[in-house]
Amino acid sequence: GAGATTMVMKLAEHLARYGKTAAIAVDGKIDLSFAKGKANYFIVDGSKLPSVMYELTREKYQFAITDYGALFDIDQKGQVNYSVLPSMRELLSEFFRSNYKVGMGLSSPWHLDKFKFFMDDDMFADKITDGSYFFIFEKDSKSLRFRYGFKPIYNRNELNMSQFVSIMMPDLFNADREVKRISFLNL
Repeated sequence: GAGATTMVMKLAEHLARYGKTAAIAVDGKIDLSFAKGKANYFIVDGSKLPSVMYELTREKYQFAITDYGALFDIDQKGQVNYSVLPSMRELLSEFFRSNYKVGMGLSSPWHLDKFKFFMDDDMFADKITDGSYFFIFEKDSKSLRFRYGFKPIYNRNELNMSQFVSIMMPDLFNADREVKRISFLNL
Protein backbone atom coordinates (compact mmCIF):
# COMPACT_ATOMS: atom_id res chain seq x y z
CA GLY A 1 0.00 0.00 0.00
CA ALA A 2 2.98 2.36 0.00
CA GLY A 3 2.94 2.85 -3.78
CA ALA A 4 5.85 0.72 -4.99
CA THR A 5 3.97 -0.84 -7.92
CA THR A 6 2.75 2.55 -9.12
CA MET A 7 6.30 3.95 -8.93
CA VAL A 8 7.65 0.90 -10.77
CA MET A 9 5.22 1.50 -13.63
CA LYS A 10 5.90 5.26 -13.76
CA LEU A 11 9.65 4.72 -13.70
CA ALA A 12 9.48 1.94 -16.31
CA GLU A 13 7.58 4.17 -18.73
CA HIS A 14 9.95 7.07 -18.08
CA LEU A 15 13.08 4.96 -18.61
CA ALA A 16 11.59 3.31 -21.72
CA ARG A 17 12.21 6.67 -23.44
CA TYR A 18 15.95 6.10 -23.00
CA GLY A 19 16.30 2.39 -23.65
CA LYS A 20 14.80 -1.08 -23.57
CA THR A 21 13.11 -1.42 -20.18
CA ALA A 22 11.61 -4.33 -18.24
CA ALA A 23 9.42 -4.10 -15.14
CA ILE A 24 9.20 -7.33 -13.18
CA ALA A 25 6.85 -8.27 -10.34
CA VAL A 26 8.07 -11.03 -8.03
CA ASP A 27 5.67 -10.37 -5.17
CA GLY A 28 2.95 -12.73 -6.36
CA LYS A 29 0.63 -9.93 -7.45
CA ILE A 30 -0.56 -9.56 -11.03
CA ASP A 31 -0.85 -5.76 -10.99
CA LEU A 32 1.90 -5.26 -13.58
CA SER A 33 0.05 -7.49 -16.04
CA PHE A 34 -2.43 -4.64 -16.50
CA ALA A 35 0.24 -2.07 -17.38
CA LYS A 36 0.39 -0.84 -20.95
CA GLY A 37 3.10 1.24 -22.52
CA LYS A 38 6.55 1.19 -24.04
CA ALA A 39 8.16 -0.84 -21.24
CA ASN A 40 7.84 -4.62 -21.13
CA TYR A 41 6.06 -6.01 -18.07
CA PHE A 42 6.64 -9.45 -16.55
CA ILE A 43 5.16 -11.44 -13.68
CA VAL A 44 7.82 -13.88 -12.40
CA ASP A 45 8.05 -16.52 -9.71
CA GLY A 46 10.74 -15.17 -7.38
CA SER A 47 12.78 -18.38 -7.60
CA LYS A 48 13.23 -17.75 -11.35
CA LEU A 49 14.43 -14.15 -10.99
CA PRO A 50 18.17 -14.90 -11.47
CA SER A 51 17.52 -16.65 -14.80
CA VAL A 52 15.15 -13.85 -15.89
CA MET A 53 17.85 -11.27 -15.13
CA TYR A 54 20.30 -13.28 -17.20
CA GLU A 55 17.83 -13.33 -20.13
CA LEU A 56 17.25 -9.58 -19.87
CA THR A 57 20.99 -9.03 -20.13
CA ARG A 58 21.19 -11.38 -23.11
CA GLU A 59 18.30 -9.58 -24.80
CA LYS A 60 20.09 -6.24 -24.37
CA TYR A 61 17.73 -4.59 -21.90
CA GLN A 62 19.16 -1.39 -20.47
CA PHE A 63 16.91 -1.17 -17.42
CA ALA A 64 15.32 -3.83 -15.22
CA ILE A 65 12.99 -2.62 -12.48
CA THR A 66 11.89 -5.21 -9.95
CA ASP A 67 8.84 -4.88 -7.71
CA TYR A 68 9.48 -7.03 -4.63
CA GLY A 69 6.38 -5.90 -2.73
CA ALA A 70 6.86 -6.43 1.01
CA LEU A 71 10.04 -8.51 0.99
CA PHE A 72 10.27 -8.74 4.77
CA ASP A 73 7.70 -9.71 7.36
CA ILE A 74 8.12 -6.72 9.69
CA ASP A 75 5.66 -6.09 12.49
CA GLN A 76 4.45 -2.68 13.67
CA LYS A 77 7.32 -2.44 16.16
CA GLY A 78 9.99 -3.00 13.53
CA GLN A 79 10.69 -6.61 14.57
CA VAL A 80 11.48 -8.95 11.70
CA ASN A 81 10.17 -12.48 11.40
CA TYR A 82 13.52 -14.06 10.51
CA SER A 83 11.96 -17.50 10.08
CA VAL A 84 10.90 -16.56 6.52
CA LEU A 85 14.37 -15.35 5.52
CA PRO A 86 15.69 -18.72 4.33
CA SER A 87 12.98 -18.79 1.66
CA MET A 88 13.71 -15.16 0.81
CA ARG A 89 17.49 -15.62 0.56
CA GLU A 90 17.51 -15.77 -3.27
CA LEU A 91 15.34 -12.66 -3.59
CA LEU A 92 17.41 -10.85 -0.99
CA SER A 93 20.55 -11.71 -2.93
CA GLU A 94 19.01 -10.28 -6.11
CA PHE A 95 17.88 -7.18 -4.21
CA PHE A 96 21.44 -6.52 -2.99
CA ARG A 97 22.76 -6.97 -6.56
CA SER A 98 20.62 -4.09 -7.81
CA ASN A 99 22.37 -0.89 -8.77
CA TYR A 100 19.65 1.15 -7.04
CA LYS A 101 17.42 0.08 -4.16
CA VAL A 102 14.24 2.00 -3.39
CA GLY A 103 12.10 1.51 -0.30
CA MET A 104 8.58 2.88 -0.43
CA GLY A 105 7.06 3.64 2.95
CA LEU A 106 4.25 5.30 4.79
CA SER A 107 5.19 7.98 7.29
CA SER A 108 2.36 7.44 9.73
CA PRO A 109 3.74 6.76 13.24
CA TRP A 110 2.66 3.11 13.28
CA HIS A 111 4.61 2.44 10.05
CA LEU A 112 7.84 4.27 10.90
CA ASP A 113 9.17 1.47 13.08
CA LYS A 114 9.24 -0.68 9.95
CA PHE A 115 11.50 1.93 8.37
CA LYS A 116 13.76 1.83 11.44
CA PHE A 117 14.51 -1.81 10.57
CA PHE A 118 16.28 -0.64 7.40
CA MET A 119 18.11 2.11 9.22
CA ASP A 120 19.23 0.04 12.21
CA ASP A 121 19.38 -3.66 11.30
CA ASP A 122 22.88 -5.04 10.61
CA MET A 123 21.65 -6.49 7.32
CA PHE A 124 21.16 -3.00 5.88
CA ALA A 125 22.55 -0.29 8.17
CA ASP A 126 26.15 -0.50 6.96
CA LYS A 127 25.07 -0.68 3.31
CA ILE A 128 22.69 2.29 3.25
CA THR A 129 25.59 4.73 3.10
CA ASP A 130 26.85 3.36 -0.24
CA GLY A 131 24.65 5.72 -2.30
CA SER A 132 22.46 3.00 -3.83
CA TYR A 133 19.57 3.23 -1.34
CA PHE A 134 16.67 5.66 -1.61
CA PHE A 135 13.56 5.92 0.52
CA ILE A 136 10.32 7.47 -0.66
CA PHE A 137 7.42 8.37 1.59
CA GLU A 138 4.03 9.87 0.88
CA LYS A 139 4.76 12.85 3.18
CA ASP A 140 7.00 14.15 5.95
CA SER A 141 10.31 13.48 4.18
CA LYS A 142 12.06 16.55 5.65
CA SER A 143 11.60 15.50 9.27
CA LEU A 144 12.60 11.92 8.40
CA ARG A 145 15.79 13.17 6.68
CA PHE A 146 16.61 15.21 9.78
CA ARG A 147 15.74 12.35 12.16
CA TYR A 148 17.91 9.84 10.28
CA GLY A 149 20.93 11.99 9.51
CA PHE A 150 19.99 13.36 6.09
CA LYS A 151 19.80 10.01 4.33
CA PRO A 152 18.37 9.93 0.78
CA ILE A 153 14.72 10.22 1.84
CA TYR A 154 12.22 11.85 -0.50
CA ASN A 155 8.55 12.73 -0.68
CA ARG A 156 6.98 11.05 -3.69
CA ASN A 157 4.69 14.04 -4.24
CA GLU A 158 7.59 16.50 -4.42
CA LEU A 159 9.52 14.75 -7.19
CA ASN A 160 8.52 14.31 -10.79
CA MET A 161 10.01 11.32 -12.56
CA SER A 162 12.75 13.35 -14.31
CA GLN A 163 13.92 14.76 -10.98
CA PHE A 164 13.84 11.36 -9.35
CA VAL A 165 15.88 9.76 -12.13
CA SER A 166 18.44 12.59 -12.12
CA ILE A 167 18.91 12.18 -8.35
CA MET A 168 18.88 8.40 -8.29
CA MET A 169 20.72 7.70 -11.53
CA PRO A 170 23.08 10.56 -12.35
CA ASP A 171 25.00 8.05 -14.49
CA LEU A 172 21.93 7.22 -16.60
CA PHE A 173 23.80 7.65 -19.85
CA ASN A 174 26.94 5.90 -18.69
CA ALA A 175 28.65 4.13 -21.56
CA ASP A 176 28.72 0.70 -19.92
CA ARG A 177 26.45 -1.98 -21.37
CA GLU A 178 25.45 -3.51 -18.06
CA VAL A 179 21.73 -3.62 -17.32
CA LYS A 180 20.89 -0.97 -14.71
CA ARG A 181 18.94 -2.80 -12.05
CA ILE A 182 16.48 -0.93 -9.84
CA SER A 183 14.60 -2.67 -7.02
CA PHE A 184 11.50 -1.43 -5.23
CA LEU A 185 10.11 -2.81 -2.03
CA ASN A 186 7.40 -1.80 0.40
CA LEU A 187 8.60 -0.99 3.88
